[in-house]
Amino acid sequence: MGFGPFFFGVNKIMLNKRADKLELLRIAEAVALEKSIDKDLIISSMETGIAKAAKSKFGQDNEIKVVINRDNGDIEIFRKLIVTENPENTNTEIKLEDAIILNETNKDKVIGDEVLQPLPSFDFGRIAAQTAKQVINFNVREAERERQFNDFIDKKDSILSGIVKRLEFGNVIVDLGRTEAIIQKNEIIPRENIKAGDKALDTKIAGSSDQFTISIFSPCSSFTTA
Repeated sequence: MGFGPFFFGVNKIMLNKRADKLELLRIAEAVALEKSIDKDLIISSMETGIAKAAKSKFGQDNEIKVVINRDNGDIEIFRKLIVTENPENTNTEIKLEDAIILNETNKDKVIGDEVLQPLPSFDFGRIAAQTAKQVINFNVREAERERQFNDFIDKKDSILSGIVKRLEFGNVIVDLGRTEAIIQKNEIIPRENIKAGDKALDTKIAGSSDQFTISIFSPCSSFTTA
């Protein structure tokens, strides 16, 4: 499942068009369902990706915060500023009186507090869109790997069964339902005839707490034709 062309197309895309923001939520839901990870994590990854792209628009020395409304897809972009007595960098600092002018609710802020300055929506250029896509895809991959690891860490040394999905360079790739695992070729009985669709029986999960890659080993693995 990829992210739709409305968001990462070559042409410029304006954030917060009604159709686009609803599509944003639909994509988040679809990816979450396909990858079996939390929808909110997908949206958080989108916020991080948009914030990264926004820096190319507003300047790399800005601290950007993006908030996507989980109900209607509205996107808000803010510059994060720290309240100081004598700001030296107006992209990161603000005087208290200016913070109050920015928003009256900031009147209770003190030196060192953070305030949010709203920024306008902007058009994604090709480079900014690609930057956002890379950040989102990376975060989604990491979340998927963590989910897979959490699914199987408690099953270490357990006996499982799966279906042979394919053979790669003499290794057997086994479908365990929500993820794939590998039986290395040096752990397979010599001259055993294995093909896609066979059932892999009595396979044993191996791994360690600092590894996300799941391998399966069983010198005595057996396969039955489906």
